Amino acid sequence: MKVKRLIPLLFICILSLMFSCEEDEPVIKVKSVTLSKTSLVLYVGSSEILTTTITPSDATIKNVEWKSNNTSVATVNSNGMVVAIKVGDATITATTFDGNKTATCAITAQQKNTFTDTRDGNVYDYVTIGTQVWMAENLSYLPIVVGPEDGSITEPYYYVYNYDGNVVADAKITNEYVAYGVLYNWPAALTACAGWHLPSDVEWATLTDYVGISTAGIFLKTIDGWNIENNGTDKYGFSAMPGGSRFFSEVYGPYGFFDSQGSYGFWWSKNESNNVFANRLLMGYHLTVTYSDDIKKDFGLSVRCLKD
Repeated sequence: MKVKRLIPLLFICILSLMFSCEEDEPVIKVKSVTLSKTSLVLYVGSSEILTTTITPSDATIKNVEWKSNNTSVATVNSNGMVVAIKVGDATITATTFDGNKTATCAITAQQKNTFTDTRDGNVYDYVTIGTQVWMAENLSYLPIVVGPEDGSITEPYYYVYNYDGNVVADAKITNEYVAYGVLYNWPAALTACAGWHLPSDVEWATLTDYVGISTAGIFLKTIDGWNIENNGTDKYGFSAMPGGSRFFSEVYGPYGFFDSQGSYGFWWSKNESNNVFANRLLMGYHLTVTYSDDIKKDFGLSVRCLKD
C-alpha cells in the first residue's frame, strides 16, 4: 500500500523538476518603430488613424504610447486616431514601451474652403476629393416649407426634420435645420443646387470608388453625431451627417412622417428609375459601406451639391 501511494508522489516530483529546469521564453527586444504616414494633412474636424510597424515583427512587447506636441491643433488617442482641432501644425509621436523607440508624423490642420449661396446668404464648406469638388455639408436652401403630411412626386416640396408648419423663418431656427439642412423631394432636389448640380449615380460612384468602396461608410461620415457612437473618421472632409428623411407610408396610413435622424443619411441622385421612383445614396450608423437604391420621389432626402 505504501508503495502504491509513493508512485503518484514520485511522478509529481519528476514533473516538477522537469518544468523547473525549462528555460524562460527569450525576450525579443524592439529595434525600431515606423508609422503608416510621416506627414498628414487634415481638414479641421476630420480624423485619420495612424498605425505602427514594429521591428522585429515578433518583438515581445509591441505597445506604444501616443502623444501630440500641440493638442490645441491635433489630438491623438490610444489607438492612434488623430483628430484635427484647429488650423495649425502639430507632431504626433509614437514611443515604444520597450526601448523608447520613436516615430513621428507631422500634422497640418487646414480649414475647408467656403462659398456663399447668393439666394439666401448661406455659407457652405466645400472640399476637393479626387477630381471632384463637393459641398461638405447638406444643402439648406429653403424657399418654402411644409409639414410631413404634404407631398408630391411631381411638384417641389421642402421639409425640415420635425417641423410641422409653413413659416420659413421658424423652420430655420430649429436645431434640425442648423445641423442637418433641408429635406427635399426629388423634384425640388433637381433644381436646388444653383451654380452647382445634383450628382448622378456615376458621380456618386466616382466618390465612393476614390475613397474606397469597402470603407466609404467610415471615411465619409462625421466623427460624431451617429447613433451608438458608430461614427466615421471623416477622412476626406465630406462630413456626412445622419439627417434622416421625410417618409411616406402607404401601409400604415397613408400619411407622412419624419424618420431615421441620427441613424441614417440619404442623398438624392439626379437619376430616376421611372416616373415614380428616383435613385439615392444612403449611409447607416452600422454600415462601413454605402448603398444605392431607388425610392419614391415624394420622399424627403438630403442634398449634396457637386461643382459644375
